[in-house]
Amino acid sequence: MNPNPDPVLLPSGGGVQEATWKAADKAVIVQRALIVDDSRAYRLVMKNYLSELGYDPVESQDGHDALEKMRGGLKVAVALIDWEMPRMTGVELIRALRADSQWDHLPILMVTTRSSADCVIEAIASGANEFIMKPFTKEVLAAKLELAQYICEGD
Repeated sequence: MNPNPDPVLLPSGGGVQEATWKAADKAVIVQRALIVDDSRAYRLVMKNYLSELGYDPVESQDGHDALEKMRGGLKVAVALIDWEMPRMTGVELIRALRADSQWDHLPILMVTTRSSADCVIEAIASGANEFIMKPFTKEVLAAKLELAQYICEGD
């Protein structure tokens, strides 16, 4: 959905943080996505995938940093949160977000190398809408994003 290799980013308002890409006489709405991962390499991978899927990615290096940004007014359409991080784990971050009703309908994907059924159950019980195992492809991410957004719309 990248409308132009050199788009002009113009901020706009709204309940979900969006940006308008001005490209060749048409405007395309781009949703902001929060990436929370202590691995710079995985943040880069997710940032590239999300950009290719039409999102405007914002990065945080750990749960504490992400929570500060969210409480500071950052609006996002979706959050991708790693499980294992310093200062605040992904599960702790998800619980903190879900404790505040303003993020009740935020689609959250738990992104991790963990694969046991117990981990999937814990992630979903903490408030994640979907679970995605590293490594993953852009196509898998796109499918999981769509599913997480569908689940949130049904709430």
